[in-house]
Amino acid sequence: MVAVRSHQFEVSREPQNGGFFPATVKKVGRIGPLVRIEFVTSWGKTFDVELADSDEIAASIAIGDALYLRPKDFRAL
Repeated sequence: MVAVRSHQFEVSREPQNGGFFPATVKKVGRIGPLVRIEFVTSWGKTFDVELADSDEIAASIAIGDALYLRPKDFRAL
Protein backbone atom coordinates (compact mmCIF):
# COMPACT_ATOMS: atom_id res chain seq x y z
CA MET A 1 0.00 0.00 0.00
CA VAL A 2 1.17 3.53 -0.72
CA ALA A 3 0.11 6.95 0.55
CA VAL A 4 0.03 10.10 -1.56
CA ARG A 5 -0.89 13.51 -0.17
CA SER A 6 -3.61 15.33 -2.07
CA HIS A 7 -1.29 18.15 -3.19
CA GLN A 8 1.32 15.72 -4.54
CA PHE A 9 -0.42 14.74 -7.77
CA GLU A 10 0.30 15.93 -11.27
CA VAL A 11 -2.80 16.22 -13.49
CA SER A 12 -2.84 16.11 -17.29
CA ARG A 13 -5.53 16.26 -19.96
CA GLU A 14 -3.49 14.05 -22.30
CA PRO A 15 -1.96 10.63 -21.61
CA GLN A 16 1.71 10.88 -20.72
CA ASN A 17 4.54 8.44 -20.17
CA GLY A 18 5.92 7.85 -16.72
CA GLY A 19 3.28 6.63 -14.31
CA PHE A 20 0.12 8.50 -15.32
CA PHE A 21 -3.18 6.64 -14.95
CA PRO A 22 -6.68 7.59 -16.14
CA ALA A 23 -9.31 8.89 -13.73
CA THR A 24 -12.64 10.70 -13.98
CA VAL A 25 -13.65 13.80 -12.01
CA LYS A 26 -16.39 12.92 -9.53
CA LYS A 27 -16.57 16.11 -7.40
CA VAL A 28 -15.08 19.60 -7.55
CA GLY A 29 -14.91 22.08 -4.68
CA ARG A 30 -13.34 25.53 -4.71
CA ILE A 31 -12.02 26.72 -1.37
CA GLY A 32 -10.08 29.98 -1.41
CA PRO A 33 -6.99 29.59 -3.61
CA LEU A 34 -7.43 25.80 -3.87
CA VAL A 35 -9.51 23.51 -6.02
CA ARG A 36 -10.24 20.16 -4.37
CA ILE A 37 -11.07 17.39 -6.80
CA GLU A 38 -12.27 13.87 -6.16
CA PHE A 39 -11.30 11.44 -8.91
CA VAL A 40 -12.43 7.86 -9.45
CA THR A 41 -10.56 5.28 -11.54
CA SER A 42 -12.07 2.60 -13.76
CA TRP A 43 -11.21 0.04 -11.05
CA GLY A 44 -13.19 2.02 -8.43
CA LYS A 45 -10.36 3.64 -6.42
CA THR A 46 -10.93 7.26 -5.41
CA PHE A 47 -8.23 9.91 -5.10
CA ASP A 48 -8.49 13.39 -3.60
CA VAL A 49 -6.35 15.98 -5.36
CA GLU A 50 -5.70 19.65 -4.55
CA LEU A 51 -4.61 22.13 -7.22
CA ALA A 52 -4.01 25.86 -7.04
CA ASP A 53 -6.90 27.73 -8.66
CA SER A 54 -4.32 29.40 -10.90
CA ASP A 55 -3.48 26.01 -12.46
CA GLU A 56 -4.69 25.84 -16.07
CA ILE A 57 -6.52 22.52 -15.56
CA ALA A 58 -8.08 23.62 -12.25
CA ALA A 59 -9.54 26.71 -13.89
CA SER A 60 -11.61 24.69 -16.35
CA ILE A 61 -12.21 21.35 -14.62
CA ALA A 62 -15.73 19.89 -14.58
CA ILE A 63 -17.46 16.82 -13.21
CA GLY A 64 -17.14 13.97 -15.69
CA ASP A 65 -13.82 15.14 -17.20
CA ALA A 66 -11.49 12.24 -18.05
CA LEU A 67 -7.98 13.21 -16.96
CA TYR A 68 -4.68 11.53 -16.09
CA LEU A 69 -3.01 11.50 -12.68
CA ARG A 70 0.52 10.82 -11.51
CA PRO A 71 1.81 10.91 -7.95
CA LYS A 72 4.79 13.26 -7.62
CA ASP A 73 5.84 11.71 -4.33
CA PHE A 74 4.54 8.79 -2.30
CA ARG A 75 5.35 6.66 0.74
CA ALA A 76 5.11 2.92 1.09
CA LEU A 77 3.11 1.84 4.15
